[in-house]
Amino acid sequence: WRRCRNFIFIILSPCTMSKQQYESPNEPERKKTNFGPALGNFSIQYNLSCAGIALQIMRTCSDGDPQTCEGGDYPQPAWVKYTLLGLVFAGAVGGMFSMGTLGDLIGRRKALALTLSLTVIGALTSALGSWGSAERVYEVICLGRFVLGFGVGGIYPLSATSSSDGGGDKAASAQRVGWAFFWQAPGAMAPYAVALALLSFHAHG
Repeated sequence: WRRCRNFIFIILSPCTMSKQQYESPNEPERKKTNFGPALGNFSIQYNLSCAGIALQIMRTCSDGDPQTCEGGDYPQPAWVKYTLLGLVFAGAVGGMFSMGTLGDLIGRRKALALTLSLTVIGALTSALGSWGSAERVYEVICLGRFVLGFGVGGIYPLSATSSSDGGGDKAASAQRVGWAFFWQAPGAMAPYAVALALLSFHAHG
C-alpha cells in the first residue's frame, strides 16, 4: 500500500501543491506556491464545461450523412437530458460538504490527493469505459460524471484554504485566493478551444 500511495502522489504531483504548502504557516523560510490551487480551479470549470460539448458531438453523425444515423452516432435517451448534467453538480455539492471536513481530519494534502484522484477516476471512466450500446455509454458517462463532480467539488474548499494559508497578511491571502479562483475563467473557455481545434483537425483529416 505504501508503494501504491507513493505512486499515486507522484502521478498527481503536477496537479497537487508542493509539500511546502502543507507545512505549518510558522515556517517563513519556505515559499508556498499557489500553483496547485490555481490548477485545481482551472480543472473545475474545464470538467464542468466539457460535458455539454461532448453531448453535442455525440449527437452528430461522424460519416456526415444524417440519413444513415438517425439521432447521431449515439442517440440520446430521454432520461439523459437532465440526469447527465445534473449528476455532476450533485456530486460537486457532496464534495464541497465532505472534503473540507475530511481535510481537517486527515490533513489537506491527503484530502486534496483524494479529491484529485476522484476527478481523474471520473474523467477516465467517462473517456475509457464508454463502450457498447448508446444506453450503456450514457450510463457509464453518468457514473463517471458523478464521481468527477464529487472530486471537483472537493477542490473548492481545499484550494481556498490552501491559498489563504500561503499569504502573510489578510491582503496577501485575499490576493492569493482571488488569483487561484481567477483560473476558473480560462478553465471554462478552454474546452471550447479544444473542441474547435479537434473539429478543425477532423475536417482537414
